[in-house]
Amino acid sequence: MHNPQHGKLVFSYCSLMDIIRHTLRFTVHVKESLEVRGVLTGTRDSERIKVLGAMPISHTDELESPLDEEFFEKVEKYQNKNDVEIMGWYHSHPNRSPSFTQKDRLNHHAFLSRFPDTIALIIDPLMIGTGVPFTHLMRVFTLSYPEMGGKSPAMELDKIKVRAEFGGVVKSLVEMVELSKRRQPPILEFGEDSDITKTRRVKKVENGRQGEGSSNLKAIESFSSMVLKEKVQLARIKKGMDSRKGLDVTRLTKEMRTLKISQISLSEKIDHRIHRTTDVQAKIALCRIRDSLTRDMRRLEALIDEQYISTLAELTRM
Repeated sequence: MHNPQHGKLVFSYCSLMDIIRHTLRFTVHVKESLEVRGVLTGTRDSERIKVLGAMPISHTDELESPLDEEFFEKVEKYQNKNDVEIMGWYHSHPNRSPSFTQKDRLNHHAFLSRFPDTIALIIDPLMIGTGVPFTHLMRVFTLSYPEMGGKSPAMELDKIKVRAEFGGVVKSLVEMVELSKRRQPPILEFGEDSDITKTRRVKKVENGRQGEGSSNLKAIESFSSMVLKEKVQLARIKKGMDSRKGLDVTRLTKEMRTLKISQISLSEKIDHRIHRTTDVQAKIALCRIRDSLTRDMRRLEALIDEQYISTLAELTRM
């Protein structure tokens, strides 16, 4: 058996997005948020645990309730039907921070009794889109001494690592907005029919997700295109600096200045849209785009500094 306390944790982008979709489906605000639960699947070896998928299983308005037999039956049915390896489970802590409580430890012990050497991921959905670092939004735990049951100390595992192409991020989040526009759930729980009759409470939560879907979709597509174009410009500038052959310093400096002004203007437009929209899913998509732009702005600043230092060095040698 592989002990999850050892080795690295790697999550696929799709698995994390499915967890976020599930939590957002049943989250509006503190008084209208349900706790969701699901299962993590993937592969493992002696060096790392790879979480490749996340399947929503259930939701409840009873916070920190015990994992019941119905939950485990669904997990086992999903595992047998899809021939997957269980890596762990996840659940949400609406507005309670993703900490590993005493009840969480009891639930994880119950999960370990059926699926040994597995992990527990906890997410606070109300922190999504607030600017909180990703590593504070979701946390992963296990029990230090499983034989002690719920009395075992908690062991927090490595910070979540995930790799994803920018285009894939935008594509998935645009899909979420599109589903919201059509008044469809962003993700279904295992065994759930897309036309299932929902309780009045769940209807109320999902109706809260509706908003300016079409307008947000266009904004996301437009900003994505703009950011991708500036990425191309940035790559061209870096390539020119790296080659140094026939480098026109005056032209390069002008290109840098123009791109910097363009990036600042675009960042302000995205920020304005983020503050204006009430759709949480769209807000997440826009925040992702803005974060990508911010990283590019830092790269450009580094290139400007590098060019400035290089120019000073050349003047000194004269």
